[in-house]
Amino acid sequence: MTLTDKQLGYLAGIVDGEGCLTVTRERTKYYASGFKYSPVFKIVNTDLELLKYIQRLIGSGSIIQLKQRLQNRKQIYQLELYPNAQRQILPLIAPLLRCKKQQAECLIKLLTLTAGHHANHRYRKVDHSEKIEELYERIRPLNRRGIIGVVLPKVVEIAIRKPKG
Repeated sequence: MTLTDKQLGYLAGIVDGEGCLTVTRERTKYYASGFKYSPVFKIVNTDLELLKYIQRLIGSGSIIQLKQRLQNRKQIYQLELYPNAQRQILPLIAPLLRCKKQQAECLIKLLTLTAGHHANHRYRKVDHSEKIEELYERIRPLNRRGIIGVVLPKVVEIAIRKPKG
């Protein structure tokens, strides 16, 4: 996959504005850790042509039509990238991200730990369960809505005196 600087910048902007980079965790008895972890890279938008363009640009991913929750709203579509595509594209766009840079770095680390096999493979030679759990716990607060850990500046009142006279 060869993308120009312009295409990478455009993709990074779309991911920052419309993307979701996270790790999901599902309880299961099939893995020693008791959990199945899955890296998630998706872009949600009402413009199907935009998502098809990004899919062609990256050369991977699946687009699905999401169920409408409210009437009189535009149809929503989701492009989700598979882990191998995530491994290729995230290192290219991570330096360009502004809002989701930390999430991208967590996913890159997770995908590096699980390279060559499924993230939850029961028979892998090295157990990275603790590191994967740490990445999961690090990415969770980054994806919460609202202001997290941001200290807002105090409002300073300035008294304006009228000149006497």
